[in-house]
Amino acid sequence: MAATVQEFQELLGQEDHIDVERLREAARYGIPHEVRGEVWKYLLGVSKPDKSEEMSLLKKMHQDYLEFDKTNTELVRMVKAEIKHYRNDTEFFRNPSVLTKLEHITIAYLNYYHEEYSPGLVHMLGPFVYSLQKESDQYYCFQSFLKAREDFFSTAGINKCLANFLMLFRTMQSELYNYFEEEELEPNEWAMPWMQYLLCRELPLECLLRLWDTYFASHESFDLHVYVCLAILEHWNEYLIELDYAEIKAFLQHLPVMDMDQIITQAYNKREEVLALDLI
Repeated sequence: MAATVQEFQELLGQEDHIDVERLREAARYGIPHEVRGEVWKYLLGVSKPDKSEEMSLLKKMHQDYLEFDKTNTELVRMVKAEIKHYRNDTEFFRNPSVLTKLEHITIAYLNYYHEEYSPGLVHMLGPFVYSLQKESDQYYCFQSFLKAREDFFSTAGINKCLANFLMLFRTMQSELYNYFEEEELEPNEWAMPWMQYLLCRELPLECLLRLWDTYFASHESFDLHVYVCLAILEHWNEYLIELDYAEIKAFLQHLPVMDMDQIITQAYNKREEVLALDLI
C-alpha cells in the first residue's frame, strides 16, 4: 500500500538523520508528486542522510552548478531539436523557462563530461525537471541517474539485457513473439530503445514517474526492467495480436496509460517465475 504525503513528510522531517531504508521501502509502492523530488534526492544519493552535512553540501553543489559551462553552439542546436519534440502535449513542457532548464542541464552535463550528444538525453532528463524545483537539484539527480544506468549496463551489458529479454519473450509469450516475426517487426525497432532508455520515450509521464519510483527505491538498480517490459507485453497481448506491422510499431513507441502498480507486481512475479525455472 502506497504511503501518504504525510507519512513521507514524517520520514523526511527527521531532525538529525534520514532513514533512507525506510524511504526506500515506502517509495517502492509509489511516491506522491508533492514529495517525489525530495525523496528521489535521497534515493539517488544527492541528499545525504546526515542532516548536519546536508545544507552545506547542497549549497556547494548549487554553487558548483552555477559555474558549469552551459554554452556550446553545436550542442545547443541538437539539444533544441530534441526539446522541440519532447512531450509537447504536456502543458508543463511548453513553458519557456522549463525548456531553458532542459537545455542548460543537458549542455552542462555534456560539457562537464566531454561527451557526445546522444538522442534520448532530454527524455531521460524530463522527469527530473518535472519532479524537482531547483535546476541544480535537477542536474545532480539526472547525473546520478545516468551514472546508475551506466553502471548497470556496464555490468549487465545492453546487448545481454536485450538478448535475455528476447529469449524470455520467445519462451514465455511465444504466440506474440511469433506474430511479431510474422509481421517482420525487428527488435531494433522497439526492443532496443525499450532497454536502452528505460521506457522514458514510450511511457506516458505519470506511468514513467511511478515506474522510476520503484527503480530508484531498489538496491538492484534496473534489474526489474526486463520483467517490466515482459509484463507490459503480456498486459497488451490480446490487443497487439490484432494489429498490423505499422500499428504495432506505433503502439510500442507510444504506449498508452496503464496501471503501473499492476504492471510492477506482475514484473516481480515474472522474475520469480524465471528464477524458479532457471531460465537465465
